[in-house]
Amino acid sequence: MDNRRTMKIFFLLLLLGYILFTFGQACYRNAVQTTRLREKEKQVAIEEKRNETLKKRIEELGTDEGIEQEARQKLGMTAPGEIGYRVLTKEEKRGATAVPASEKEIVTQDSGSGKDKSESETAKPSVKR
Repeated sequence: MDNRRTMKIFFLLLLLGYILFTFGQACYRNAVQTTRLREKEKQVAIEEKRNETLKKRIEELGTDEGIEQEARQKLGMTAPGEIGYRVLTKEEKRGATAVPASEKEIVTQDSGSGKDKSESETAKPSVKR
């Protein structure tokens, strides 16, 4: 009888151990997935902000003023009759080679906004024949 009682206790302890092990695994998986979920929620929030920024940018570029500003800033374009200016960076100044006398670069700073203009135009003298 003592042997049977020992066997029952052994199997009950084994069953209890299995239940605790399974429960522990489930808790661990839940904690890992909760962490992943929080990371994904942060990523979603970042992407939503980026999406809003891009929507605003699309709206800006849908206007004539927005298109003009983009052409001036990114492409260095100027309107007819305007003179473009360009401020050289230190790297451009160091890497600059001699400019032929027929071309000259005008470097200045925009006094209105305090920001450097990034537009450029090379002035070429007109040749009369």
